[in-house]
Amino acid sequence: MSNSEKKSYQESLQSLVEELQTSNEELQATNEELMASNEELQSTNEELHAVKEELYTVSAEHHRKLDELKILSDDINTLLKATNMGVIFLDERLNIRRFTPSAMDTFNLLKQDEGRPFAHTTYRFEGLDLLSVVQEVAESQIVATHEMSVYNKDYILRVLPYNTSVADASGVVITVVDVTLLKEAERQRLSQKEICEEGLNKFTYLASHDLQEPLRKIQQSGELLQMDASEVLDDEGKYFLDIMTESASRMRSLIDDLLLYSASANQDLEKSDVELKPLIDAALKDIDASVQESNAKFNISKLPIVRCDAKVFQQVLVNILSNSIKYAREGVSPVIRISSRRSKEATTIRFKDNGIGMQPSENINIFEPFVRLHAKNEYSGSGIGLAVCKTICDKHGWKIRYSSELDKGTEIFIDIPNKDFS
Repeated sequence: MSNSEKKSYQESLQSLVEELQTSNEELQATNEELMASNEELQSTNEELHAVKEELYTVSAEHHRKLDELKILSDDINTLLKATNMGVIFLDERLNIRRFTPSAMDTFNLLKQDEGRPFAHTTYRFEGLDLLSVVQEVAESQIVATHEMSVYNKDYILRVLPYNTSVADASGVVITVVDVTLLKEAERQRLSQKEICEEGLNKFTYLASHDLQEPLRKIQQSGELLQMDASEVLDDEGKYFLDIMTESASRMRSLIDDLLLYSASANQDLEKSDVELKPLIDAALKDIDASVQESNAKFNISKLPIVRCDAKVFQQVLVNILSNSIKYAREGVSPVIRISSRRSKEATTIRFKDNGIGMQPSENINIFEPFVRLHAKNEYSGSGIGLAVCKTICDKHGWKIRYSSELDKGTEIFIDIPNKDFS
C-alpha cells in the first residue's frame, strides 16, 4: 500500500472516529434529555396521582353532601306530609310549586294543580280576596295575617314572601292554621271568667251591704264589753272576748281587701302619661308610718314616663313597697331599690329589697288571691295585695313576675310594652 493510500485511509479512519464521537455525544445528550423527560413524567405522574386522590376526596364529599341533601329533602317531605298546617308554595310567577296535604282540602286543590297559576284555583275564604293579598305581599315583601271563619271553623291565614340566599324574592308562601279548638277554649275561658266576675260582683254587693253592718255591730259590741264589763269578766271570758273582737277585725279587713280586689278587676282605666317618680313619692306618703317605723331606705333611679291609670297604679306601688317593708329581716333596716331597664320589646320596672326572701321550694304563684307563706301571727295581711297588683297589671296589658332567694330578698318585675312609654 502506497503512502498516499495509507494517508487517505488514516484520514478516513480519523473522520469516522470523529463522526462516532459526535454521534456518541449526541447520544449522550439525547440520553440526558430522555432522563430529564423521564423525571418530568415521574413528577407529572405524582401530580396526577395527587389530583386523583383529591378527586376521590371531592367525590366522597360530594356524595356525602348529596346524602345529606337527600336526608334533608326526605325530612322536609315527611314534615310537609305530617303537618296539620296548610302550606302552599308559589313561585315568582305565582304558580303553585307544591303544597301540603292539609292545604288540599282547605284550598280545594288536587295533585295536578302543581304548576298551575294560583289565580286559577278556587278556595273557600269568603270575604277575603286572597289573590289580591298574595299579589300585594309579592310586591311589598310585607307579611300579611288574617283571621277568618269558614264553615264553622276558625283559621289564621298568613302570606309571606319566599326569599332564598340567591334572590331577594322568589315567590310567596301561604299558610293556614285551624285554630277552632283554641278559639273554643278561649271562648270557654272567657265564659268562665264572666261567671267568676259575676259571682265576684254578687259577693261584692253582699260584702258591701249585708255583711258590713252585722260585722260592725259585733265589733262595737265587743268594744263596749271590753270597756264596760271587763271588771266582771274572768280571765276566760276576757280571752274569748279578745278572740271575738280580733276575729271581727280580721274579717272586716278581709272584706275590705276583697272589695279592693273586686274594684281592681272591674274598674275602667283612665290612662294618661304619668311620671313614675312623683307617683312613687305619693305611694310612700300613703305608707309613711311604716316607712318611719322601719327606718326604710329607698334608692330610686331615673324612671321613665309611662302611660297608665295613675290612681290604680299607685295602689300597685303601695302594695309592693309595703310588702318590702313588712317582710324585712329582723334587725335589718329595709333597703328598696327601684330602677328600670329597657329592652327591644318592653321596659321593666324593678323593685328589689333586702328582706327575708323565700326558699326555692316556696316559689309558688304569690300573685294568686289568699296566698300566704307565713302564719298570721308572724305577718299580718290577707294575701290579697299582690293579687290586686296582678289584676291591675293585667288590665293594663302588662306582665308582673318575681324572683326571690332566702335571706337575700325579693325582686318584683313589671314588664311594660314600650308602646306605653313616652
